[in-house]
Amino acid sequence: VCQLLGISKRTLQHYRDTSVLPFAQIGHKCYYKREDVERLLCLKSDKTTNTTKR
Repeated sequence: VCQLLGISKRTLQHYRDTSVLPFAQIGHKCYYKREDVERLLCLKSDKTTNTTKR
């Protein structure tokens, strides 16, 4: 998930802590729904394409 989103493990943990990316935890592993990861990817790409150049 970190590689796909281009973020660090710590950032992914922050996303979990702040409910940016929903997850399910079974034992010591965290699982993410594909739709949630894809939604975050779309949001991330929208932010980079909507920047105005000065």
